[in-house]
Amino acid sequence: SEKNMDKVVVKSKYKPQFHKKFYYFHMFRKGATVYFYLLAGAFALYLAIQNTLDDAATVTNLMISWSFAVLIFLMIPVFLFGRVFQIVKQIKKERGESLEILEFTKAKIVRIIEGQENKVVLGWENFESAYEMKDCFFFYIDKEHGLVIVKDDITEGGVELFRKLINQNFPKNKKGQPNFRKMYKEKSHD
Repeated sequence: SEKNMDKVVVKSKYKPQFHKKFYYFHMFRKGATVYFYLLAGAFALYLAIQNTLDDAATVTNLMISWSFAVLIFLMIPVFLFGRVFQIVKQIKKERGESLEILEFTKAKIVRIIEGQENKVVLGWENFESAYEMKDCFFFYIDKEHGLVIVKDDITEGGVELFRKLINQNFPKNKKGQPNFRKMYKEKSHD
């Protein structure tokens, strides 16, 4: 029956700090882009050092190779952090002060944003991975889309029940385990 159905409800305003964390977490844990930039930077640095050690290298050569290395290292934060900053700024503008209401049940996940007509209904199978942080959960559809569930914003059901829903309904990996990981250690109470 509907009555005893496990349900977790989350009501939250847009909190940029959690959403930045969401994008950076994915970028550094799953994205290859970061490592591609770092590799390019390391290679440019290697070439600049090689040129510096080479007695035959001209001053022009040295200047070009060092400028290139510096340029790459200066571009890394622009590429990585600039993108996240833009996304977060855009969503913050769209969301304003409106509440996001998320309802998690065994059957589906419903997302409603106050003042917007359309409600989004997702199945658990729409998500590729979930992570539990100290203060929130991240649900990823892909690297730029997903849900950030702030623990303090759970108004119905609680964290324990939420974990249970995730473990029962989240897509399973090859080992038959839900694609869900806890990313922090709880302090033991001695």
